[in-house]
Amino acid sequence: MFHYKLKILKKALTQWSKKIFGNIFQEIANLEDVIKVVESHFKTEPNVANREKLHEAQAKLKLYLHREEKFLKQKEGMQWSKDGKSNTKFFHTIVNGRRWRIKVNKTQNEEEEWMENQEDIVDATGEFYRNQFKRQEGDFEYAMIEGLPNVLSDEESENMHAEPTIKKVYQAVMGLNRHSTRGPDRMIDAFYQDAWEA
Repeated sequence: MFHYKLKILKKALTQWSKKIFGNIFQEIANLEDVIKVVESHFKTEPNVANREKLHEAQAKLKLYLHREEKFLKQKEGMQWSKDGKSNTKFFHTIVNGRRWRIKVNKTQNEEEEWMENQEDIVDATGEFYRNQFKRQEGDFEYAMIEGLPNVLSDEESENMHAEPTIKKVYQAVMGLNRHSTRGPDRMIDAFYQDAWEA
């Protein structure tokens, strides 16, 4: 249910973003063209009106470049970009490279048959992890761990099994990196920090 609500929220936020901000990259390209035209007008007729148009276009371009940088920082999930000049080509390489690295093109099932169809890969992966976490009779020999020393006190052992308090969860959420990559729910950590009160 929660995942479904997040999907609906994501769709609504995407539509809102497109409506409010539009296509940032296309807007930057358009503004760069506008600035070239306005600069040529200012060079031929250096008056106050043309100077104001040039400054207005430059300010708008600066705003969109800032939005682009924020967008790419969210996409890249790395902290090194805090300072220095932004390198758009490098950002795109990082983002696209990460997509290709995490894509699974083929896998082997338990019968050692290769599968390249996405649905088969998803099914085989799900089956692998379902089997991985099933407790099977006689699979584990507990005698080999009997000689290991007990390094936890009884209190520490109990704390390991206790449910976390709201305070602990809050501290964990607020300690997350706001600019990290999206999690399995496709939301960035900043979303949970900003929406904590809700």
